Amino acid sequence: MKQSKEPVFPLTTHDKLEVKVPNEIARTIAFQGLPPLAIKLFFYLLAKRKQDGVGHTITFQLQDFFKHSHPYTSHAAMGGDFQNLHIALHNLRYTYVETFGYEEGWRTRSVFNILGGWKLHEKGKVQVTLGPVVVQILNNAECSAGNFTLLNFKDGMKPEDARSLRMYLLACHVQYLLDPTVRTFTVGFLKRIFGLTGEAYANWNSSSKKLKLYIEQVNKRTSMRIQFKPPKKGVKIEELVFESESTDPNGRSKPTSTKRKETHERQRQH
Repeated sequence: MKQSKEPVFPLTTHDKLEVKVPNEIARTIAFQGLPPLAIKLFFYLLAKRKQDGVGHTITFQLQDFFKHSHPYTSHAAMGGDFQNLHIALHNLRYTYVETFGYEEGWRTRSVFNILGGWKLHEKGKVQVTLGPVVVQILNNAECSAGNFTLLNFKDGMKPEDARSLRMYLLACHVQYLLDPTVRTFTVGFLKRIFGLTGEAYANWNSSSKKLKLYIEQVNKRTSMRIQFKPPKKGVKIEELVFESESTDPNGRSKPTSTKRKETHERQRQH
């Protein structure tokens, strides 16, 4: 393997480093089947892409990624083999909802790859190309103002399991949604994106225990505080309204100069 002479800059991180995740992914993606390390790699690639400004081919040092994603546990678990990340990323299923989850109009696209290709060079240098479906979603979002969910990079590296990471992404997504209707999700929708399917999760009690567990992990490990409640009391629980806010380490709300005004355009299948 030939070592490229091009310099590879590490990801410059700070407490307020934000990663832009398209709403189409933040709202409807399902992470089941993916190890948490693969999801963190996706967040890392988005942050690196923004920093380097090099389009959809991203070069980085493997040790730089592991520096942000707890290498002593994760790296050992995968045997130091980047191939495992590549294989795991193939399991990502993209789910699409026509009206942002107001209806149960689910259509599952074919499995797509976050990575379109990759090369592992000497000394842990990695060059990856984002997959074509990811590139299309990124391009669509970049052409539409306010079509991103912002997550704090350091927070995004803290949850230790895939479903807690999914809950953190959902918390970031609903944070600036002022209209309660777009913060309302059906129970069926939530079961799908969190992989709570089968007889074990047929009743609300079993599903709610898991959702509360993921919320507990997010509230404990990150600066986000998230909660849910039924829209109405005293009726069968079929929908949940989510609320979240970001706090500093002392528990106070972070100051913001202006509230982001989100636009909620209907997403169309192209």
